[in-house]
This record gives sequence, C-alpha cells and structure tokens, in this order.
Amino acid sequence: MSWTSHDQFFGWIHSFKFNRNNYAFGGKSGLNDKPYPVIITSPSITQVVSNWNRADTGLVISSFLLGLLIARRVVVRAGAYENILDRRQDFKQIHRIIFTFGFAFALRNSYYRLEGYVPNGLPRTPVDDVVKYDFTTNIINSTFWQYIFETQAKPTNL
Repeated sequence: MSWTSHDQFFGWIHSFKFNRNNYAFGGKSGLNDKPYPVIITSPSITQVVSNWNRADTGLVISSFLLGLLIARRVVVRAGAYENILDRRQDFKQIHRIIFTFGFAFALRNSYYRLEGYVPNGLPRTPVDDVVKYDFTTNIINSTFWQYIFETQAKPTNL
C-alpha cells in the first residue's frame, strides 16, 4: 500500500492531479469517462460526510498547516500595520479562508471517491480503446511527476 493510497493521509493528492477528469478539462460535464467504478451516482451531503476517511482528514490538516505558512508570509509582506491587532486580524482571516477551502476540497475529494473520479478502493475499470502513440506513460510513471499527472485514464471516445 502506497502513501498516496485512497485511504492514507496523502491520498487526497489524486483529486488534484492534472487528468482528464478535472473540472478544468471537462470531466464533470460528461465529456470524460470515470476511471473507477461508481459507488453512488449523485451522493447527498450526508453520504459524502459518511464517506470521510484519512485522506480527507489529511487534506484538512495539510491545508491548516499550509494556511499558517501562507498567512504568515502574506501578513509579513504586507508591511505597515497601525497596530498588532490589525496584523493578527489579517492573519486569522487569511488562515481561515485557506482552511475553509481545504475543508471544501476534502468534501470534494470524498464526493469524487463516491462518483468514481479518484481512487476509491475498487479496481480500475478497463479502457476499451487503444490510444495510439502513447510514449510518455511509462516515463511519467517512473518519475516524481506521477503524483502530479494522471496518465492511466485514457480517453475512450476519440
């Protein structure tokens, strides 16, 4: 079991990979296939919260820690404050915004697991069509970039 498995602390990394199932690439608009089996087609908020696991907790903790660093950097770079209370208020506000986004992304990760967009513990669905001229999959999967780019999810409708 790898440290980025669907139920490990850093399992949330799969929902941020650049793949064809992201919103930016048309994944949720029905243009792309779901690479993993669907558990629930349209999950409700209670089903999403019930699906919470270590990967989602890891995302919340990581956003909390990253929020501390980013908020501190922004406040220090902002410079001139009239008093320490204004500086502290800005720090808390920036940190809360980052933490809230982290919590929202954790719910999104749980939703994606139920919908089949990220690894959910079930075996991957086989791809029917052959993608021609795929010279990069083996290269990417043997480097660090495998944690950033999803190469296994190939389009089936060309």
